Amino acid sequence: MGLNDHGLVGVVMNRWGTLGPDPAKRSRGELVLEALDHAAAEAAAEALSALEPRAYRPFNLFIGDPQHAYVIRNDGVRVNSYEVPAGMHMLTSLELNDAADPRIRLHLPRFRAAEVPDPGCEQWHDWPRLLASGDSIDPGQRAGAMCFNLESGLTTLCSSLLALPRYPGPASRPQWLFAAGAPATARFEPVDLEHRRQSLSDG
Repeated sequence: MGLNDHGLVGVVMNRWGTLGPDPAKRSRGELVLEALDHAAAEAAAEALSALEPRAYRPFNLFIGDPQHAYVIRNDGVRVNSYEVPAGMHMLTSLELNDAADPRIRLHLPRFRAAEVPDPGCEQWHDWPRLLASGDSIDPGQRAGAMCFNLESGLTTLCSSLLALPRYPGPASRPQWLFAAGAPATARFEPVDLEHRRQSLSDG
């Protein structure tokens, strides 16, 4: 996950059944950096739609700016992109709002029913609590929870809350909160974006 100075955010996820790297393919993590080379989501989506699908393991890549959002989908055979309509959505390792995913089936209605956050006033309302939820439709399938810790070692390592202002600029900056651990136990703390920007420019 990354954010650039233009207010463009990129988040990459593996698609179902493709967890982990493949030494014969390029890292999916670099896709976020490629997206952040662009000033607008539309331009980033157009550029990344031209990727060679076999160069990477399958992925879902979310790209958004204050005006538009796109999903770049690579199923291993072809890469395509589509614009995300306005509204509340959830994306995991399947398709956007895919009810076949038990996490989406249980938790998307909860987010849609929750009070809309007001990040400009530092009010995230129920969202931190929802991200920390260990509830799942099937108690035996804990990976369907928003926050989980499986016997296999797969666990929720961290969590973010990120809001982009409609008109970014010096007087209106993104609001990014980060929990450096599972949100059920770790606090969401503000990311000092100005300090990070200055550190990069000094470097």
